[in-house]
Amino acid sequence: MAETNVRVQLVAALGCCIVAICFPAASVCRETHKERIFFNGGDDLDASAVREVYAPIGGQAVLECEAGGTPAPLIHWLRNGRRIDQGGALDESAAAAAAAAVGEEALSYEGTETNDRLSTLQLSATRSKLYVDCVGHADAGAYVCVAETPTRRIAVTYRLRIETKKVFGNRERILHKNHLETHQHRKDHSVNSVASANRCFKKNQEPVPVPARIYMWTLHRVEIEGADVQLYCRSTGSGTVKVTWLDRDGEPITEQDPQYQVEENGDLLVKSISFADNMGLYRCIAENEFSTDTVETFLYPAAREKKRV
Repeated sequence: MAETNVRVQLVAALGCCIVAICFPAASVCRETHKERIFFNGGDDLDASAVREVYAPIGGQAVLECEAGGTPAPLIHWLRNGRRIDQGGALDESAAAAAAAAVGEEALSYEGTETNDRLSTLQLSATRSKLYVDCVGHADAGAYVCVAETPTRRIAVTYRLRIETKKVFGNRERILHKNHLETHQHRKDHSVNSVASANRCFKKNQEPVPVPARIYMWTLHRVEIEGADVQLYCRSTGSGTVKVTWLDRDGEPITEQDPQYQVEENGDLLVKSISFADNMGLYRCIAENEFSTDTVETFLYPAAREKKRV
């Protein structure tokens, strides 16, 4: 019963619009899915609605976007129609460099001989963060989260607004009430305001170091047992950013383990997955000399449907 609940909850988290009929342990997961892509977000699923994000001058805004689908979606961000460098720079040269890297980011390591012989689920959820440091008036405006698969693309718009103390009457209380969650989110996920302000002051004096940040990763993945799966972990930061994966037991994954392969872009390829050996939480850690960032990925190998005789 516990396993059934796990499967139901996981499929619900990825979106019920994908047909994946999962049964308890000794049973099957029927591969009757349809190729699709969608935004996750609980009650906030309307892709036509603009998400409002608030940040103070000199502070930091963190925009988060999550998409589910099959095959696994990739996510990138646009500003004024140009692709944003996830390192944080928004100028034209950085945007051009980011655009040139699109091919590399779209690399799939799942086109293996093993997967060619199987009918795979490819059911996945991807999450992305966009950091806007040292927020100024020029940063206000629309940012677009684009989620895509090889055949489909969807987008949702976020609007960054500058917080100001120049509010009148009841507007101050309303603003505080409506955006309390935004303030708490920034408190939990951003660098503290003092550190952010110090970085802003250094901006015109010397290159601003960027902490290690994971900007796109696989949140959940459901796949048929025996398949090879690719778990995203794309990171950026100043200097050399080292990526380390921990297995479900919390042990570092090394080149000596033949079932795992850490790719140059930080992604993890897990070969010939099984429920007994691979079901659980994996952690990706990105670190440079300035900071460490960590995300978690839940991998669920589902039993293959037995052929009827």
